[in-house]
Amino acid sequence: MFGKVLRSLFTQEKPKTIRHNRLRSRLTLLDLESRLVPTAVYSIDATKSLTEGESRFVTVRRSGDDLSQRTVSLAIYNGTAIGGKDFTTDLVAGKLTFDEGAETASIQITATDEQMYEKPQETFRIVLTSAPGGRIQYGGNTCTVTINDNDPKPTFWYDVSNAGETREGNGNLTVTLRLSNPSYEATHVKIALIPNAQYAKVGYDASLTGVYSSYYFTAGKMSADGSGPTKTFTLTIKDDSVVEDTESFFLRMTADKGLQPRVQSDEIVIRDNDIPKIKLLPIGGRVEGHVDHDVEFRFQLVGQTAERTITAFWFTQNGSAVSGQDYDAVSNGQAVFQISAYYPYAKAKVRIRGDKGWAPNENFFIKLAPRVDYVSVTDTAEIVILNDDPR
Repeated sequence: MFGKVLRSLFTQEKPKTIRHNRLRSRLTLLDLESRLVPTAVYSIDATKSLTEGESRFVTVRRSGDDLSQRTVSLAIYNGTAIGGKDFTTDLVAGKLTFDEGAETASIQITATDEQMYEKPQETFRIVLTSAPGGRIQYGGNTCTVTINDNDPKPTFWYDVSNAGETREGNGNLTVTLRLSNPSYEATHVKIALIPNAQYAKVGYDASLTGVYSSYYFTAGKMSADGSGPTKTFTLTIKDDSVVEDTESFFLRMTADKGLQPRVQSDEIVIRDNDIPKIKLLPIGGRVEGHVDHDVEFRFQLVGQTAERTITAFWFTQNGSAVSGQDYDAVSNGQAVFQISAYYPYAKAKVRIRGDKGWAPNENFFIKLAPRVDYVSVTDTAEIVILNDDPR
């Protein structure tokens, strides 16, 4: 029965009356050709990709019998890309018109070149919402547009005024922290002063606004000269009274958002400006005794402490006492100051020869040898050998 119906439909037969055996009723089959209406199926590109500063076309297509002039509606939905900021389109009031006979119509999109690092990719969607006189293809109503950033991820580094070597007391250094290019979000950078010597201490020998200094580079901010965002810190070089070796520091940087510092090897070297000031402490009288024995005496740093080895050189000089007879001569004696913040002294010894014969009190001298690496405050001390034998 249904075969007859189909044959009558496609052979353009006149309406017929078909007997339905089961229902015992009449069914009038109209000529369906007179009721067919031309239609079209619409779809939009599924994806589109472009780079900042570029323009691309998103194409809407149609197929079917109806290729007359038609206007379809579209909507734009922001994602991580924001319309008017990250991109623009030539779509007017959400309408796109197909010319008579045209199978395609296009929307031009332009990605804004913001000259600022953003997320590596941003996206938004163009959705085909209605197609009067036709239908929208299932699954073909949305185009996802991807915008690729053309700006590099920022790097950061520092410049130091008078980088290299400086001396205590020569003033402060200026440290300028720089970001290579602006970023779409605030960037938190930390800069730390790291000692590079055993006795170099942050806060004592040098300081950088505390142990850690932080700075938030504001999103999108550039300096006035266009060289990139900057932040300036003061590196304070302390002037102390400690006799010490040359010290050095490095600056170390870290940042969030996955930013990496440029590799830098600038070492900030601080040379000590303290010359040891040494005085020989008074010794006074010492009993001669009957046997040879040592007499201890001391050198002192004047108003200073030592954080490096300091050696005082000394020698003996005859007075009324004669070397080799009354005491042992020393021509190149050495007294070493120990590294200590609390005991600024160095000790040495000289041997007195004892005897059992009477002699008047005699004297000789300890002399601090002149040197270019220290200053002699008191360079002579007298030792009096006190006779303890009866006349």
